Amino acid sequence: LVEPAKVLFLNNAINHGVFTPIGTAEALEAGKSILFMIESNPGPGLGLLLAYCVAGKGETRSSAGAAAVIQFVGGIHEIYFPYVLMNPIVILGPMIGNIVGIFTLSMLGGGLAAAASPGSIIAEMLMTPKGGYFANIAGITVAAVVSFLISAFLLKFFGKDASLAEAQAQVAASKAASKGQTIPAASTGASVAAKDVRKIVFACDAGMGSSAMGATMVRNKLKDAGITDIEVIHHPVSEIPGDCQIVVTHHELSGRAAERAPQARIIPIKNFMGAPEYDTLVKELLDARKGGSAPAPEAAPAAKEAPAASGDTLLEEKNIVLGCAPVTPEEAIRACGRLMVDSGYVDEAYIQGMLDREASFSVAIGSHVAIPHGTNDVKPLIKRTGVVVMTYPDGIDWNGDRVKLVVGIAAKGDEHLEILGRIVGIASTDEDTDKLVASAGAGELFKKLNGLA
Repeated sequence: LVEPAKVLFLNNAINHGVFTPIGTAEALEAGKSILFMIESNPGPGLGLLLAYCVAGKGETRSSAGAAAVIQFVGGIHEIYFPYVLMNPIVILGPMIGNIVGIFTLSMLGGGLAAAASPGSIIAEMLMTPKGGYFANIAGITVAAVVSFLISAFLLKFFGKDASLAEAQAQVAASKAASKGQTIPAASTGASVAAKDVRKIVFACDAGMGSSAMGATMVRNKLKDAGITDIEVIHHPVSEIPGDCQIVVTHHELSGRAAERAPQARIIPIKNFMGAPEYDTLVKELLDARKGGSAPAPEAAPAAKEAPAASGDTLLEEKNIVLGCAPVTPEEAIRACGRLMVDSGYVDEAYIQGMLDREASFSVAIGSHVAIPHGTNDVKPLIKRTGVVVMTYPDGIDWNGDRVKLVVGIAAKGDEHLEILGRIVGIASTDEDTDKLVASAGAGELFKKLNGLA
């Protein structure tokens, strides 16, 4: 990402260092110059950000609207750089938009009397000479429309799920480098010494699925490494406790996590199953403890184990559906939701909450596994805790991920954690999941996931 960022900053330097002096000389003779609008035209950046509002996902989609206002009205063009870096191909939108905008300005005789700084619509209008408003507004509008159409198309068909926080860090690094400055390696949240870590929180939107599985994996890794003084728990991102030192969360939630837990170090990940950051974190914690720089702390209380199901079985054999034909992610989510409704686990409206959760960020968590579940807002629609399982031997294209095992979750409390822990044990890699889906029957899955085998 750093190289595209350097290109953006170099482009700005060229515009200010070359076009502005030439434009000033031209304006002294003709009263205006189109060169002032090559860099300051807010239309191309506006089009790109509006495209993210329509075709973006999760955090990028929700933040793009505010960024568009800042860019168009405030004239801070750098605010759209991270959106370019997340999907470098979309730079074609603003580039072509600017070209078409310049052509429009040239045809209509547009231009500014002096440099517009900052490059906002307000500054553009203030620097527009008398009689030039129609041409300049047309040039800005055409540039925005063309940029929007191209960017939206590219995002829809070629866009990738990326971290806005990481892209913003890359922009900061490139900006510092362009000024001859150095900055420390990118990090998120507070700086926390590894030897001081006593509580790690895994956070997701609802706190019932992906974060629980991630917490289970790291808890097991810490145990295998002989680290017993760290508590690993999971919570919704809106309920992160204030006494934790590390928060592990999906990269699209990293901003919310940092706001909720400013005292903590935030570790953004792409998926909760087998993220490479887990091994790095465990090694860091182990090395800190081997250093002997701190007295051995008392062991943290063991994470609460889910109680054994009494009475109702959380996963009923009738809710294990094998050999499903490939469908879209939405269809798979609806199928899981229908099983939950028919089994009396949730109200009908919970299904929409599951779809909303997927719209925020994908429930595909890696290792060819997806765990559809509702957002935190629809938890009141859960009647009782239940789990459903569906297998797709040929796989589902889940927004770029491959999914073969779909586990639908409705959880009022922590009763489902035992089943999720067993899924971690038998489907922790792509190969494990593929083998399980290809060979296990409903009876075998029923026994394995309910701890009966």
